Amino acid sequence: WKLNELVLETKLSFSNSKEILSSMTNVEKVRVVKSKPEGKFISAELNKELVLHLNIEADSDLKNKWELAELTRLIQSERKQKGFNPNEVVKLNFDCSDKKFLSKFKSEIEESTNTKLVEAKGEMKKLLEREFYFEF
Repeated sequence: WKLNELVLETKLSFSNSKEILSSMTNVEKVRVVKSKPEGKFISAELNKELVLHLNIEADSDLKNKWELAELTRLIQSERKQKGFNPNEVVKLNFDCSDKKFLSKFKSEIEESTNTKLVEAKGEMKKLLEREFYFEF
């Protein structure tokens, strides 16, 4: 799952490296600083000139992205197991314990899983912070 940021603490110039690191790591942003950042970080000193700090704080937006990614992965896995044609839009009976999450991400779920969500009731299972029911 993606984390908020990677911070490079160094006195050296890393302006070109930020884009490379951003593409190679699973973080929202990369920044370069001259002193240790404030916050909840895991740090690793690579040498005397470079310390990496990985921000491990997760706000609600990041947690929503994690939940959405995990839900999408599960739906895609189930879809594959059922043998559906990847180009075919299929009906997915669906429910979520958090109606705000559902309304915010419904179209994204449908697009990324090639499904049409239909409100239904069934046995809810906890994913990360919410409970979901889905069945093809």
